[in-house]
Amino acid sequence: MPKRRLIREESSSVFEWLDNWMVYDIPSMYWAPMDFLPRPNGLIAVFASGSQTNPVTMHNDLVTAGMDVIVHEPFPKVSPRYGPEPDINILHIEFWKLQRSRHEYAYVAYGPLKYGGLREHWPRDPGEAIEFYSQGGRVLHIPRTRQQF
Repeated sequence: MPKRRLIREESSSVFEWLDNWMVYDIPSMYWAPMDFLPRPNGLIAVFASGSQTNPVTMHNDLVTAGMDVIVHEPFPKVSPRYGPEPDINILHIEFWKLQRSRHEYAYVAYGPLKYGGLREHWPRDPGEAIEFYSQGGRVLHIPRTRQQF
């Protein structure tokens, strides 16, 4: 079952740079403060989109950001229905901004989810999935004066 958890403001400051639900490639130098990322030792790539001014409704909440996290699967399973699991998984996380910050918390994260990403959780062609994200994602550049990492 997906978890809901509070996210600290310093862990979520990258969200303020997401614009108009365009997909951004989050460089690895920004991953360390994001303590909500699943499988931190197996991270391959992180892609995010969102909008602080134009949230979308999902699960009866106003979602302001979403992330697809590509991770290495160290112990692939075999499904009787789908066959062997690929050596990468795509996990989706949704975020919504709290109306009023609770102490140092600014967002709620919902996930990681096996559904909701731009590609399926078990991509049939892992190379194609990574290529899809790489071609569609703009690299997020945060001005040095605003970096909080």
